Amino acid sequence: MSQKTPWSGSEAFSWLPDEGLETLGACFDLTEERIPAGESRDSEGRIGCLLSGRGRLRTESGETAISSVSLLGITVTDRGERCPVAAALTAEEDCTVLWFRFEMVRMVCYAACWFHVRFLKEIDRLLEEQGPDA
Repeated sequence: MSQKTPWSGSEAFSWLPDEGLETLGACFDLTEERIPAGESRDSEGRIGCLLSGRGRLRTESGETAISSVSLLGITVTDRGERCPVAAALTAEEDCTVLWFRFEMVRMVCYAACWFHVRFLKEIDRLLEEQGPDA
């Protein structure tokens, strides 16, 4: 029986059956962090998925308001390649961010699970929705 994760109820993972939560968490080495209002966090080479709350995202392109569900620490080049970008999130209200290593978006899962491929598709969809300055 699968164990529920704290992020299992998020709309970002509504496509994932309960039995896949643990597998995806292990595959991407997902770490959940709660960021209290007023505090900031740097991406530090990681990708973040803002699961709840809202804040201000600073990148070299400037500053923008973000809310759930948004990505930080990743962008897409003109050639369509995903690449890391330095980012800092300042929480305007309590936020929950799911962090994972950027390398995971470049690799194929060693178990070839469909969760990995689907999560990458979700990342691409979110990046497209957010535009080039994510």
